[in-house]
Amino acid sequence: MSRSKPSDPALQLCVPGNDSGLIHTGFFLLILILFFCPVVQAEDLQWEDIKDSSTPLFSQTDAFGKRFELKGLIGRVLVISIGDKKSVVEESLWNSWENLQRFSSKTVFVNVFYPGGVSFSVPRGEVVSRIRKSINQRTKEVIRTAPAARRDFLRALEIHWIIDWERKISARYAAPRHRVVVYLSDRKGRIRGRCLYPETNMEEFFKLVSQVENEV
Repeated sequence: MSRSKPSDPALQLCVPGNDSGLIHTGFFLLILILFFCPVVQAEDLQWEDIKDSSTPLFSQTDAFGKRFELKGLIGRVLVISIGDKKSVVEESLWNSWENLQRFSSKTVFVNVFYPGGVSFSVPRGEVVSRIRKSINQRTKEVIRTAPAARRDFLRALEIHWIIDWERKISARYAAPRHRVVVYLSDRKGRIRGRCLYPETNMEEFFKLVSQVENEV
């Protein structure tokens, strides 16, 4: 006596030897998983999600055309600032010799910024050229206004400039828009703290910086 197969497609899911039924079953289960198990997107991250966790890594060409890989800097204390052109007031806090001199000369600075407000009609190469000019002018100004005894220290600092064209890096660091957020990464590659002015107590942040810089 031959065994008849159910005619209802919904009942074919578990019929042995029915390959299409197995495919339907897998697809059905995939839909259930995607529906009931939310996936955390980068833009949904909060500060609590990355605090004391591994520093989010990224690699790309920097503002001066050189290849940059954050992974290559793990093992050193990193100060990673993320902001955009609308946060000029806060940015000045970190582009001043008074604050820069409070860090160790061995600490590495990674400045990530979103250019923003650039017309699509302006070629990207022209935008990059303007950014380079602005960086060079600002760097010269910081050194010029510093006491003569501190200028060699400032010139020796290792500072990288990264353009975050699509805010992908910003999203990975849970950085709010139109602000400058400074993250502190220790030698083991862990995010130890952040400074979000004016909410963060600056003196407490610099105490943490000193602590991390002195750790073996």
